Amino acid sequence: LVGTVLNQGAVDGIPADAGVEVVCRVGRDGPRPLPVGPIPLAFRGIVQAVKAYESLTVEAAMTQRRDLVIQALLNHPLAGDLDVIEPLVDEMLAAHGLRYV
Repeated sequence: LVGTVLNQGAVDGIPADAGVEVVCRVGRDGPRPLPVGPIPLAFRGIVQAVKAYESLTVEAAMTQRRDLVIQALLNHPLAGDLDVIEPLVDEMLAAHGLRYV
């Protein structure tokens, strides 16, 4: 079964408390991720960048900090550069009536 679970060491280089989508064994205690080991070098950078984006996005939402929204987007491989991101963040926050500091 493939599921999204806490990493718990299944994927090397990803924090233990980060969500990962991996093959799991399901038992009475629920799904347990099967070890995958290290991410191949060819994919490691993009996986870690997207995981940083996800983690920073959650932290930004929880703390309502604009600087973390920007940091999150700077880590996403498709987001572009700061000159694109800053106006985008301001537009997104305004569109949703949010006031991040």
